[in-house]
Amino acid sequence: MKRVAIISGFGWAGVSVPVAMTIEYLVSNGYFVDIYFERDQICEGLGLNQPFFEYENSQVIYFEEYHDDLFNNKNEYGIWLSQKDSAFVSFISQRGVGYDWVIGFEPHGVIRAGLYALENQIDYIYFSLEFNEKEDYLQIAEKFFAKKAQVILTQDPYRAKILADLLDIPLEKIHGVFNTTIGNVIESKSNYLREVFNISKEKIIVLAIGSLLKITGVDKILDSLSDWDQEYVLVLHGWTMDDYIRGKIDEALIKHPGCFYYSGEVLPHAKKFDIFSSADIGLIYYAPVNLNLKYAAWSSGKFYDFARCGVPVIANAIPNMRKLVEDNMCGIVLDDFKSFPSVFHNIRDRYSHYRKYCYETFKKYDFESSFGEGIKSVEGEKNADN
Repeated sequence: MKRVAIISGFGWAGVSVPVAMTIEYLVSNGYFVDIYFERDQICEGLGLNQPFFEYENSQVIYFEEYHDDLFNNKNEYGIWLSQKDSAFVSFISQRGVGYDWVIGFEPHGVIRAGLYALENQIDYIYFSLEFNEKEDYLQIAEKFFAKKAQVILTQDPYRAKILADLLDIPLEKIHGVFNTTIGNVIESKSNYLREVFNISKEKIIVLAIGSLLKITGVDKILDSLSDWDQEYVLVLHGWTMDDYIRGKIDEALIKHPGCFYYSGEVLPHAKKFDIFSSADIGLIYYAPVNLNLKYAAWSSGKFYDFARCGVPVIANAIPNMRKLVEDNMCGIVLDDFKSFPSVFHNIRDRYSHYRKYCYETFKKYDFESSFGEGIKSVEGEKNADN
């Protein structure tokens, strides 16, 4: 059986959809997958350190050694590395497992994957999820190992152009992989949120989900509740470490009983669509305060999750969001997001129209085909060898 290592370089990899979908794709295509994680204190506090997925022909291996993150170790290529990245390579090498190829997620992941792969003369792939804009030793090392990778994957073609500039790499080396989930559209409505919060069938559920922060518009959403018509209710589902947002949530629960509900329950990946499919309208907001958020439209996992469940969305107008949402007829994009309650009726009155095109859109942007196309270079070589 072919064997691949997934090397993550960030603490929340266990709840990352691209990581989960990569594993699902590989095990369903005949690979055994070792997934290397490390624990993170912030994720531990949120209950997010354990992976939200479980697949046959795979195993999770934790790298739990403590090492300094300072870049004070110069390697044979003249690149400064952190003690932690260097120690990881010793850790994986000592396991004595042979891999056909490896894939590194995020900057520390590609550094570790590159070090190991070059030492063992195998191919490696870089899967970039977020831009590293800071010019420092980490970015220097990221650039070096990204250039030596067989291929670079990122979450959409628009981000690919930016990544090419940041890493000084030819655009043709970067391949877009849609941030969707593997599987069919979900046509049946779940009653999960109605049952958990005892919400009547007459109410229209508006859902904001994921990281609950100012940069995802949670404060704006909560401040708007006084303007909502009575037939709509808001559900927030997700996690936050922001005391300000926690205070806003507590205040809104007292001020708007029967109109606002909050859930911080951590659910496994297989259960998350119970939440998405029990919503009627989805809210998507990204504050364009950096490149990652400014160009978050086509990499927005929650958009594709809503689309899979036939749930139309209302989103703010960051670059390319209209191309994704309105050109695909999946909802409405607003220049002034504060006015979003005023368009609830527009969604309601054309609901079957939006629902139909949500399903069509999900089918159009497929993880399996885009990922499979992206890794052809390493798979092709290995298949030729066999």
